[in-house]
Amino acid sequence: MASGSSAAGPVPFIADNKPMKVQLEAGKTYYWCQCGRSQNQPFCDGSHKGTGLKPKKFVADKTESKWLCMCKFTENAPFCDGSHRKPDVLTAYNRQLLQANSQYCDQIHRLEEDQKKYKIACLVLSVAAAALALKGKLRL
Repeated sequence: MASGSSAAGPVPFIADNKPMKVQLEAGKTYYWCQCGRSQNQPFCDGSHKGTGLKPKKFVADKTESKWLCMCKFTENAPFCDGSHRKPDVLTAYNRQLLQANSQYCDQIHRLEEDQKKYKIACLVLSVAAAALALKGKLRL
């Protein structure tokens, strides 16, 4: 189990490894994010477009606090059923964290390389400016 696609279909991104407590209002319609990509977790913001996943529409029965699933593997959507504690979900979450960390490290490395190139370019320009200044002083 991992983020992306599988033989069974699209696989959600694990938004968090624990549920989120939310206050629901009786009779109000909600759209629970099933893809895990929403920036408005646990609710949909449209980020699912192109994932093959769609939000789960539900209407609150009564005004109360409920724990909504953030791992996106609950069998009682949108409510948490403890699936975030299952070894395969924990493994998928850890893979996501490692992948994100790897991408972050790659970005840092690219920035460091760009910084080295910038320093070299500045040094070359400084040497060229000094050479031009020296050339101007040596004219007779």
